[in-house]
Amino acid sequence: MSRIRSANTTIEVLVRRYLFARGLRFRKNDKRYPGRPDVVLPRWHTIVFVNGCFWHMHPGCAKHSMPKSNVEFWTAKLLRNRERDKAQHAALEAMGWRVITVWECELAKATRERRLERLYDEITGAGSGAGAGAESRSGAGARFGDDADAGRGDDGGRGNGAGAGAEPSLEMCAAAEDADAATAADMDATAATANAATCVDAAADADSNTAPDAANMGANANMDPAASNTSSNAHARIRK
Repeated sequence: MSRIRSANTTIEVLVRRYLFARGLRFRKNDKRYPGRPDVVLPRWHTIVFVNGCFWHMHPGCAKHSMPKSNVEFWTAKLLRNRERDKAQHAALEAMGWRVITVWECELAKATRERRLERLYDEITGAGSGAGAGAESRSGAGARFGDDADAGRGDDGGRGNGAGAGAEPSLEMCAAAEDADAATAADMDATAATANAATCVDAAADADSNTAPDAANMGANANMDPAASNTSSNAHARIRK
């Protein structure tokens, strides 16, 4: 009996691997709870015990049979195990946990897949919640469809908005083209006015720069006579 495992048995590992592969995360053999449950799923507030049919006296199971020798010892021991299981389950349920028991015989090859799938549904509530979820989604879709129909069909603001979003008519396209042409003409007129103003400013700058040169020329033309006589005398000496 000392070689018999009390934790991490073959069937426990089988169940854990399946749940992990399905995306569920859990704790194993948590000492904080009565019976050190094999699988604790805090998110789903669910605890799973994976029990051997012999050691936990699975009622009506072929794997559970009372030994023929030392009957008193085995009877007392197995009955204690069963009573302890009941007390632990009751304590966990009083703490608000949902307790699920998976029996060894249910994990035989012939029934293993169905039992594990049912276990997943029991944990996540997928079996009972699927219909409600579908009904909720269909109801939401119906409400959304009603709103959309109301938006398209009303003569009020939402209906008109939906109509405005439809394909434009030929009159609307012509009006848009006229508006674009008027805008382009306004832009050309504005650009021409700006260019004319720029030319006027450039001409004014040129005139202001030319005026000092003309004044200088006038000043040179009005030189004093003494300077003019000096220049003529110099030319006369050169000729002599």
